[in-house]
Amino acid sequence: MVPIERSILFISYGPCGLVSPTACNCACVVMFGGEASSIYTILASFVFRLFVIEGKNPAKRTALAIICTVVLPVATAMMIAVCLARTNDADAQYLMNELLPEYGAYMHVVTGQKDIHHPAIIAEFFIMAVLNGPMYMAILYLRPKMLDNLQRSHSGICLS
Repeated sequence: MVPIERSILFISYGPCGLVSPTACNCACVVMFGGEASSIYTILASFVFRLFVIEGKNPAKRTALAIICTVVLPVATAMMIAVCLARTNDADAQYLMNELLPEYGAYMHVVTGQKDIHHPAIIAEFFIMAVLNGPMYMAILYLRPKMLDNLQRSHSGICLS
């Protein structure tokens, strides 16, 4: 990932040149979606564990509902934003070669976003910077509740 003026470009080495720039962009979309979903999966697991600790014994439908309401919306929004922000590959290649010729990017696949003020990129940054804050707060809120419930149910064990 290379920030250049108002652009964010990705230089891909190796198999991307053999497959296609579109395949590399799809891999990038999956990577960003996977990153967002992995972080929110932690929150979903805390919520599910709290149900279990409180003795509510959640059903499979509850687990699926937690995943669908906590994990999927953010990951899906992130993947859509990355897809919508994509710049034409020829424009990305030209920009990279024009502004940073020392990278020798003409031999590699260059993809990315040409203008960071694009609404989709603003949505990406919002998801990464703003939405993660409440998620961490929720985890920090749920953790002591879980430890208190465990401490009450297993009074002879130190869980700190």
